[in-house]
Amino acid sequence: MNKKDKLEILFPNGREDVFKMFHIDFDTGTIYVRKQYQKGKLKKIGRPTTGDLYYRVSINCPQHKDKWRTGVTDVLSHRLIFYAFHNFIPEKVDHDNKFDPYPDRIQNLKPSDSFHNRMNTPKAEVDFDSITDPIEREIRKYRAITYAHKYYWAKYGSKILNENGFISAILASNFRNEYLKQEFINRYGSLDNLPANALDKLDENELFFDQMLQEAKEMTEEYWSDQRLISSKRKDKQDKEDKQLELFEDYFSEFV
Repeated sequence: MNKKDKLEILFPNGREDVFKMFHIDFDTGTIYVRKQYQKGKLKKIGRPTTGDLYYRVSINCPQHKDKWRTGVTDVLSHRLIFYAFHNFIPEKVDHDNKFDPYPDRIQNLKPSDSFHNRMNTPKAEVDFDSITDPIEREIRKYRAITYAHKYYWAKYGSKILNENGFISAILASNFRNEYLKQEFINRYGSLDNLPANALDKLDENELFFDQMLQEAKEMTEEYWSDQRLISSKRKDKQDKEDKQLELFEDYFSEFV
């Protein structure tokens, strides 16, 4: 049996229960408290939350204190709007255009899953003139790239994709693009319907790029080979010290 979504628990009769509590303007994605709306008080509810900036609506549900201890829980506004309109709730509700003036209007919402939803994430607009750190500037050109141990790393969610670091952010971004394209093919058989926002658009000269990629591979292989050698030497040294300590303890144990 599939686990029930929060909205299905709060509103078991679907849109009928939603409309008892709220009035929704589907063309603008605006939610009003029904009692206030009926009195002519058009007070929009919902608030953006720090981090993702999606609007949320707090719902008082004292009958569900077994699930939400305070008897109050938050739901994402766009999920509530989708549920009220279609009378079902998918795993994820995605926005066709996250920069739409009315992002939660019903025409801008579509059913999705976690993989599609994460891939359909636009790259943040950045004021590069305000960034003085050259590494920070390089990272912010692309999405889901981080910098650590003097190398660039590609990410998908919290997962680091490349085993060895890259010498430039664009190489890490290219690696991420290829990983996501292959993952999409593995899941859906082709690149049809690949979200337009899924990949970084890299316009480097291909010949130069291939040369950079080869140099990056050689440099990173050499780096990680050195790291493994250092690690091996450290282990040999530790093993030698452990052996000496063991002999030392055995020797003195004869006098105890």
